[in-house]
Amino acid sequence: MADKYLSKANHAKASRLNKQHLSPKKVSKKKFEYNSKSLISIDISEYEFTNFLSEETKHGASNRFYYLLNNEHECLLTEDFNESENIIKSIKGIISDIYDTESDSKLFAALDSTESEQPFFKARVKDNVGNSTSFRVFYYLNKDKNAYEIILIDPLHLAIKSRVQYKKPNRYEDMKTNSICISSIYREVKVRKTFI
Repeated sequence: MADKYLSKANHAKASRLNKQHLSPKKVSKKKFEYNSKSLISIDISEYEFTNFLSEETKHGASNRFYYLLNNEHECLLTEDFNESENIIKSIKGIISDIYDTESDSKLFAALDSTESEQPFFKARVKDNVGNSTSFRVFYYLNKDKNAYEIILIDPLHLAIKSRVQYKKPNRYEDMKTNSICISSIYREVKVRKTFI
């Protein structure tokens, strides 16, 4: 009887089943696109959010952008968006300040859709050795383009604050005087990517 369970054939079959069970599901690699408005920095005191950078933070953001542009699918760690209603309301408020409800009606329709449980996604951007960083991007599936559209770039992790963002020098109060627009960093990185 024990021979039945120890045979090479049964062991190989069990091994294949375990391998199939443990293998990650393949996800179609849709293209990522940046909404042009997501590349313009904003400061919204009502939500204690800014994505303007300082001289101290621009180098790290530049590295994250460079790595992101070269490895979109590998460096985005999409997280389950199990946030409280207040946080979702805050993020929608930030997005509402960036986008126009009429000209960006498809975005707002997707955000308000009850069709899927998750209208938009949050992803951590990893660094070039695979460690998580404070750099976050928010995106949604633009069905017309069949692409993920990045709608909010949060290099300072202020859209959804962790404990760190309540301590100096990581608080909104410490960042609200930042003046370097993420579009300038993005342009520099696009040029660097072209020549490297």
